[in-house]
Amino acid sequence: KMTEYRSYLYRLLTQELENDIPFFTEQAMIHQGPVLELGAGLGRTLFPISELGCITTGLEKGSFDAGHNNQRCFPSKIWSV
Repeated sequence: KMTEYRSYLYRLLTQELENDIPFFTEQAMIHQGPVLELGAGLGRTLFPISELGCITTGLEKGSFDAGHNNQRCFPSKIWSV
């Protein structure tokens, strides 16, 4: 229950924070390489990059975040470490 609450709270608090996503997606397109995101969280910046067709991998220390992310239908994978 607590992990679901933390995940929900994070999404609620960050839903308005999208002004950094264009920067990261532009950089991914310029450099044309695979993207590794450390501290990927819920994939707020990683999944938009993946939607552009980039190969993406995320690492997240919190297992509740990684488990939630891998249920999404994108060619990204977020690993819990």
